[in-house]
Amino acid sequence: MKSNLIRPLFFITIVLLLTGCFFCTYKVNTADVRLDQNQKVCISIPKEKARSTDVFNISSSSIFITHIGYIWEQEDHSSIYQAKAGECLRFDYPFQVDVDYSIDFVSTNLKNKEDKPWIASFRLKKKADGNLKILWPNDPDEIKTE
Repeated sequence: MKSNLIRPLFFITIVLLLTGCFFCTYKVNTADVRLDQNQKVCISIPKEKARSTDVFNISSSSIFITHIGYIWEQEDHSSIYQAKAGECLRFDYPFQVDVDYSIDFVSTNLKNKEDKPWIASFRLKKKADGNLKILWPNDPDEIKTE
């Protein structure tokens, strides 16, 4: 009886280890998106997710527009730069009003060499006073004008 149980358990354990589905988890973090004093989009690593002394290498940045695809990418190793949590990252793109954007980037903590993928989705809306407002997906204030 004991040998009848050992063989299937051994087989199941080997299958789980080989496929990686049992021990592997892939976590994507949500980046901060806000407007700075000049009404420019500021994308950053949230201060709550890192210590104030942590420095990160930022690599593999991209911007995606729904129904269009990737419109801006930065993946070469010469474009890697450093930033701290809360600092605006270099997304040199003229964001427009009423367009659904998804941004992503990868940060590497220089202390522990941990890589983290980050993503955020948003839409810019112009308010009645002329200032911009950031709307999130499924935001109740969002009225699509298409």
